[in-house]
Amino acid sequence: MALDACPKPAPLDCPRPNDYGGLLHFNTGPNRPAPPASNPYAVQVQAGGSETDVVQANAALFTATIHGIKELEKPGYTAADLAAAVVARELAMSHQLRTLDEGPRRAVLAFEFGSMLRLDETRATLQRRVGEAWQDWVTIKRPAAASLVAMARTLASTEFLNERTQRLQEIAVQDRESLLPAFVQLAGLQTGRHQRTLEMLRIAVLLSQPVLHRLKQHLAVPRPIDLLPGLRAVVEVPAHGAMPSGHACTAFLIAELLAHCAAQQGRQNLRPFLRRVAARIAENRVLAGLHYVSDAIAGALLGTAMAELLIQAEGVSLPVKHRFELPSDAAVLHFGASIGDSFEASATDLSAALAGLGWTQDAGTGAGTALPLWNQVLTEALDADWR
Repeated sequence: MALDACPKPAPLDCPRPNDYGGLLHFNTGPNRPAPPASNPYAVQVQAGGSETDVVQANAALFTATIHGIKELEKPGYTAADLAAAVVARELAMSHQLRTLDEGPRRAVLAFEFGSMLRLDETRATLQRRVGEAWQDWVTIKRPAAASLVAMARTLASTEFLNERTQRLQEIAVQDRESLLPAFVQLAGLQTGRHQRTLEMLRIAVLLSQPVLHRLKQHLAVPRPIDLLPGLRAVVEVPAHGAMPSGHACTAFLIAELLAHCAAQQGRQNLRPFLRRVAARIAENRVLAGLHYVSDAIAGALLGTAMAELLIQAEGVSLPVKHRFELPSDAAVLHFGASIGDSFEASATDLSAALAGLGWTQDAGTGAGTALPLWNQVLTEALDADWR
């Protein structure tokens, strides 16, 4: 049925917006003139916002048009009115987020992110919300007690202690300071020129903390010194569970997010170097006497998975589900050259290098997890600093 032949209000068998042109056209700046309207009901919207605003408003508009037919039956209420109302609401949401102080803004984003995840305690599996359903996302299995003891004993080996001595300064700096400086110079970040990116990274780390500590609390893995009191750590031992390693999680989260940013400028070759820095930080926490190798691997897994979730666009399929379960092979229980080599290889092929250490990945199904407010933060950082 042609558009002109549709009665008003339009019945459900009339063309949808994608059949005859968008009801909404954004003019996002002087260099991006709005396209000609192919739909007589189209609404022109002048906006200085990001591309995310356009995507969100169009999605909301389409939904409202399909499911809001009853609204169009009200006297004097047209499709243009409906479109304008939807656009105004979406723009108000994005504008409000930008104008909030740092604390409230982070709180809003934390609420959005937390509402999209839950923990299935019976299977030690984090699940993500997809529409009204929940899908498995990250599974981390607690190592057996015997494996923990075996790994703890390796922390007293001569090889281990010699390597620890060589890295004492690194360990101390990474224990008391933010991990961001370890990546800033490598990625070419400057405080004055990359403020949006640095804020985005700090928010991402903040969002990861409740997930990380919920897993630590659930898995309740004791620290090495709790199993073998004769061991000594070279920095203060945190008063929470060991698994996953928080430093490993944060380091790989930052590395993967920065790699995504750099790829916008065609700098895909930066990813291996960023991963190498993250792996070094993860190893240092083991050398400090705070963690087992399994903690470092689980933390790297969680940080990588978190980055994937934050990078994925709303409605885009997530291809990966992650799982960590320490294999029974005793060689894996020793911190040494084999572990270091595996982390080094992970810089170029993460899944293949760490598969032998118990980290496996499977193809996922379904749509992405909707995080529209976070997507604004990420898109603004990319537009301001990388595109």
